[in-house]
Amino acid sequence: MGKKKEHIQKKKLGSFSSLTVVISLTLSLCVIGILGSLLLHTKKLADFIKNNIELHVYLDPNIPQGSVNKLKTLFAIKPYVKTIDGEEQIIYISEKEAIEKFISETGEDFTEILDVSPIRSSFILKISDEFSSSQQLKKLQKEIELMQGVFQVDFREDLVDDINQNIKLISIVLLLFSALLILAVIILMNNTIRLALFSQRFIIRSMQLVGATNVFISKPFVLRGAFQGFLSGLIASSFIIGMLNYAYQKIEDLRLLEDSKSLFLLLGIISIFGALVGLISTLVSVKKYLRYSLDELYG
Repeated sequence: MGKKKEHIQKKKLGSFSSLTVVISLTLSLCVIGILGSLLLHTKKLADFIKNNIELHVYLDPNIPQGSVNKLKTLFAIKPYVKTIDGEEQIIYISEKEAIEKFISETGEDFTEILDVSPIRSSFILKISDEFSSSQQLKKLQKEIELMQGVFQVDFREDLVDDINQNIKLISIVLLLFSALLILAVIILMNNTIRLALFSQRFIIRSMQLVGATNVFISKPFVLRGAFQGFLSGLIASSFIIGMLNYAYQKIEDLRLLEDSKSLFLLLGIISIFGALVGLISTLVSVKKYLRYSLDELYG
């Protein structure tokens, strides 16, 4: 009866140790996962903004329709015009359409006052990512303004500069913070596993005394460490998915930045990372206790 009670007590202590390790690893991996998802959403936002950089090409007044068609054909073969599913992203707005849009938005009909319309027909060109920098857009501006039938080319230079600078700054800050955080998490996870194995050091010595090889002794501990790390990664991944779904429900526009493929890849990496850290940390700790003398085990 006494032996049975002692066995149950030891089992509970072992279970508590494993539970503590899993909880600690899960919290650590959650932090990495949250930061990783933040990086993914930041990249998606940067891509979304770059994909919507536009040049407004205003045409000469009373330009013939034939010249308009020639310009559209010319823009269609230019490498700086974005292509989606084989279709060039070129929008033509006639003078009549532009006037009707202005009147509907402002409620003011300037045609009753002015004899000459200040509004011109125009093209809106969506620009490819590789031409999205401010310097490249300025070159395109000068190039297009030399084309026959073009009156003026305009783009939000201040907005483009701010976007590119902010994206670069945010990316650098997040990458540096990620590197420091991952290092801190690895140290934390390693220490957690080492502390958990500290209570098992006498079991390791007992197995040595009965003639068990180092491989035989290490195997169950290493497998358990890898499983605990992998399980923690799965739990952390589930938490992150739930957190993101809640955020998408509360902020509908945030779903525009959703990238399911990259997110699941990130969560898979987190689970594998947890398993590797668990495996390596356990292996290093077990090898350390295998080399300890009896006095060191009690120290």
